[in-house]
Amino acid sequence: MIKIKDRFEISDNEYNYTVGYYTANKWIDNSAFVAARSKNERIASSKAEVELVKISLETGEKTILCNDATGFTSYVVHQNFVYYANGKQVKEIDTNTGEITVIYEDEFYPDDQSIKISMPEKTNDGKFLSIFYNIKGKETLFAVIDVEKRSAKKLCEKVFSEPFSVANHGMICPSDPRIIFFAHEGDTRYVSNRLWIYDDRTGQMYNLAKQNLDINGNLGDCFGHESWAPDGKGMYFVKYPVSPVPPRGICYVDLKTRETKLLYSGFPYWHVGVSSDGRFLLADTVIDYTESDVIVIDQNDKTETFIDNVKVDTHPRHPHPQMSPDNKTVLYTAIDENGMTVIKGAKLELI
Repeated sequence: MIKIKDRFEISDNEYNYTVGYYTANKWIDNSAFVAARSKNERIASSKAEVELVKISLETGEKTILCNDATGFTSYVVHQNFVYYANGKQVKEIDTNTGEITVIYEDEFYPDDQSIKISMPEKTNDGKFLSIFYNIKGKETLFAVIDVEKRSAKKLCEKVFSEPFSVANHGMICPSDPRIIFFAHEGDTRYVSNRLWIYDDRTGQMYNLAKQNLDINGNLGDCFGHESWAPDGKGMYFVKYPVSPVPPRGICYVDLKTRETKLLYSGFPYWHVGVSSDGRFLLADTVIDYTESDVIVIDQNDKTETFIDNVKVDTHPRHPHPQMSPDNKTVLYTAIDENGMTVIKGAKLELI
């Protein structure tokens, strides 16, 4: 169980700040993390000028790391290194020295400037990154980058039938770079096969979590917003409040058995992430798409603890809560009374 010791906010009158997307680590260590900021509130847009900034929780100091990131989902942190997408490149920032190195140049669509690299994610050891390319009306290509070798390998391509044709949200397995998750994007009230796995060891591509129909043949289970468990043995996801068939809440699916279990249903959950040791789940809720509750779940005692209620609207102004490696700080994105995007946080005590 946890209790809140203190609260804080990271903001100023010039920039909009966000903790980024919840599936990718942002922590350098327990006292410093990397945020995305922009003078444009639509920091989610690829047209926004996005800076990545190292922020110290001890001193409040902000250090600009780069000013050419592609939106708020474009980066992931491993120890003192930041990896971020910049159009046709993936770059590495050494946060100790400030040095920026290009570690990957697009090998798959080098001549088409309209096709950009999306959402790098990492393995636990930081040796491999997954990326993907969305191509309108065509297959999404998923690839893995070997960070040391500075090279990429295509894992798979996927396109679904219209009207929801997009494969998206590629995430490398944290314990095995040969396995990647991706989502069937679209209106989750109608997408009946949301969670997918490609296993490069076998070449098998399959739907991971089966979704049930209601008694009238309509989709009963509306799934989405997935995160890998840190051990790579399964995935957490949300069965949304719009699901016609109860119960609804946070679920887990085992990668090996494909068995799905509903774990927590105390709130109308929206996104779910997980602490680095797997003990805590970090969630937010969907109330009416203008406000959201931030919830921390302790899997040791099954408590679902309310942290805060914040204003929200469209990306990136969703809470997307994330926890420090020592499980003592939770960060989340919010909207302040002036309409600015800000980072809020809570210092936690484990009890």
